[in-house]
Amino acid sequence: IINGSLSTGVVPAALKAAVIRPTLKKTGADVSVIENYRPISTLPFTSKLFEKVVYQQLVSHLPDSDLFEVFQSGFRSGHCTESALLRVLNDIYLSLDQGTSVVLLLLDLTAAFNTVDHAILLDRLERWVGIKGSALDCFRSYLHNRTFCVKLGDVSSSWEGLRWGVPQGSILGPLLFAIYLLPLGSIFRKHGLSFHLYADDCQIYSPLCHEKGHSIQSVVSCVNELKSWLMANVLHLNDGKTELIVFHPNSRNVDRHVDLGPLSRYSKPVVTSLGVKLDAGLKFDAH
Repeated sequence: IINGSLSTGVVPAALKAAVIRPTLKKTGADVSVIENYRPISTLPFTSKLFEKVVYQQLVSHLPDSDLFEVFQSGFRSGHCTESALLRVLNDIYLSLDQGTSVVLLLLDLTAAFNTVDHAILLDRLERWVGIKGSALDCFRSYLHNRTFCVKLGDVSSSWEGLRWGVPQGSILGPLLFAIYLLPLGSIFRKHGLSFHLYADDCQIYSPLCHEKGHSIQSVVSCVNELKSWLMANVLHLNDGKTELIVFHPNSRNVDRHVDLGPLSRYSKPVVTSLGVKLDAGLKFDAH
């Protein structure tokens, strides 16, 4: 079945049918409130085998061809939230040791995995990753005509089409999402900002030059361009969960006033980066 799918570029419909079971996020939560449930998607075992074969080939092709974003720590062997946090905090400490303030912006995307546009993703696979021919047809077949039903106890809904997003509960889904976000790196580099990604969590940070009055114009310009890119790629920035903090060096001679401009609404005394609470003094008391 797997070899046949890879050679013909066709993924059987039976391998693309997901059963979603709503599960309470917290024990004792109100069962009548829909927001209290987390949808757990279950795919056929054979589809997992198929995806594992494709995943191993794709995940070896990306680094061999120098295509993977170097500052993406999600879904990569030898990378985790710890390695991402170590990288970001080390860069911040180095700037602070040089007497330079640092601004850190934590971006959050709304339901990012669920809004991925299949046409854009296939274009990314072809133009950015170089997948063509029957291999691209295989990905096209994998994404198209997917179905799902919701099952609660012994009761099931009717089968419906899944026209957007990467398959939840799949092996390929997270890697495909990382490929979907590949152009982000060029936007951050264009504005001269440091960044680190972990899945859909994005951290942008930059030292604030004292000679330029601690201007954050490059960050503001980057965020404006980022919002336009997200809109064009059917993604949305969650303003409610976007956070900003400014770290200052331990020096009385440093002017601590930073004009955050339009980003001031995101400013908080304590922010959460990949589960770790960071305060302006990096004392970790809040954590």
